[in-house]
Amino acid sequence: MPPVSNDIIVADANACIFKELAFSIDNQLIKNEYYDSLQLFFKKCNELAAEICYFGLIAKEAERNAFKAVRILYKEHHICSYDIMRRASRHVAEKLSNLFKNKITQRTMDCTEEQLQEIERFYGENAHCRKHLIGPYAKDITPSEADLKILAGTISLQTQGTRHILSEDKDFTDFQPEITGKWAIQIIGLKELKRTMQEWGWN
Repeated sequence: MPPVSNDIIVADANACIFKELAFSIDNQLIKNEYYDSLQLFFKKCNELAAEICYFGLIAKEAERNAFKAVRILYKEHHICSYDIMRRASRHVAEKLSNLFKNKITQRTMDCTEEQLQEIERFYGENAHCRKHLIGPYAKDITPSEADLKILAGTISLQTQGTRHILSEDKDFTDFQPEITGKWAIQIIGLKELKRTMQEWGWN
């Protein structure tokens, strides 16, 4: 089901970066593969009064990783100028800063050590769900501390609607039905976002 009024969507760091990862070079717009889908998603959520929010650690992670994301995009487009890449990185960083200050809501992360331990146990019990790891090592790969806190923070959010996490992180997307079944949190994966919005009738 698509987000509706009173729903809360927690945007992960990668979703925030990809939302702003676009810049012009010689009058050509360079953008990542999720850019158009995310513009439409944020627009529709705003029209429907569904709240898109973030936690403080998400903003810090996005700001740290923005340059890396720009560099990857440059390599994909075979652009070699470091000076242009640096200016593009500043541009994306400014857009991210504006996103966090003016366009989406910062929420307080409320989680305890016991909640984090419970979530760690959940991932251990559901290690078989990991799609990108095969064999005995899958169960040993635990989510990052940031991802544990994002999930714990989302669980703690109070709303009359549905809670969502918008992300391409496999710590969330590999466990979509399990997370929904345990905590009633919907995972919206970036890789499927375009197709998902078409199914919702978001054009």
